[in-house]
Amino acid sequence: MKSASASDKLIPTPDHKSTEGIHPNRLTLTIFFFFGICGCIPWNAAVACLDFYQMRFEPHGHNPGYTFGFVFNWPLMVGTISLLYFTKKVSGSIRIYVSLMITLICSFSMPFITQFIAPEPAWWILMISIAINGASNGIVQGSFYTFT
Repeated sequence: MKSASASDKLIPTPDHKSTEGIHPNRLTLTIFFFFGICGCIPWNAAVACLDFYQMRFEPHGHNPGYTFGFVFNWPLMVGTISLLYFTKKVSGSIRIYVSLMITLICSFSMPFITQFIAPEPAWWILMISIAINGASNGIVQGSFYTFT
């Protein structure tokens, strides 16, 4: 019978911390969980209410179904590309916190803009809000990679 050597056993010492039951990549999983939320919520804030936006703006000659994609995704690309400059100037956590707050404000303001402002100015304010939302979403998405 073969005896177990000291290297085959886990010998606890006073400075040894048990990692049993803890997923080794918990931080990575948490970061990508929030990355998924941040990637989906701003776009869904615009698209989930598309029927409402169409009912509100199509009689005034605007097509939200066609326009929202361009207005959201072009600034998203610009926001992601802007990280080439901002990565060295601003820390990742500040970029994420500020961009998440901007995303939160823009996402929650969209239905109120549409409901309480006349259709023509509401359309342009909504387009600006969606563009800002897209740019901040691009910054958030790109900044999450600094933590992995």
